[in-house]
Amino acid sequence: QFAIGEFYLNQRRSYLLFTTRPALDSAAEIFRQIVRTATFSAYSPRAQFNLAQALQAQGKYDEAELEYDLVKQNYPDSPSMPDALFQLGLCAQERALGSDYDNYEVKRATEAFREFVRRFPQAPQVPRAQELIRDLSGVEAEKSYEIGRYYERKDCPEGARVYYREVVDKFPGTSYAARAQARLDGMKD
Repeated sequence: QFAIGEFYLNQRRSYLLFTTRPALDSAAEIFRQIVRTATFSAYSPRAQFNLAQALQAQGKYDEAELEYDLVKQNYPDSPSMPDALFQLGLCAQERALGSDYDNYEVKRATEAFREFVRRFPQAPQVPRAQELIRDLSGVEAEKSYEIGRYYERKDCPEGARVYYREVVDKFPGTSYAARAQARLDGMKD
């Protein structure tokens, strides 16, 4: 059953021009059944991880995050654990990039990547995770800056100052810090 599930999961890599949703749905269902019926068998950690991968490949990031979290909680010593933690960050990142002003998802993604780097400093994905942390800091700075601009446009200078100050204090190396400082300086006049 596990081999069949992996076959369906790997179908998405074989057919680049064709939809693979039915194969991914089948893979998810097979891995879900393995996890349900053989929760702590030798196949369970990888089945849980593969279930999350199938959901992630379908763009079901909320569901995939829940499954990766289950790998983290139920199988902390599994060889799948480092990959699960990294993928957890990627799911949160996808959700973060889809939100306009909310920094919550950005912070969740950043924290997931930081935890990954802290717990698995020798993992091959560490350089990529560090790069994503830097990118997410820029995204968070941009969103905070845009919230400040929103408050400034709504003639609420106190709210704008809070967000501009946050950008200057928390993200000093970004281009948004310089912009926020210029906005703050302009507001003092």
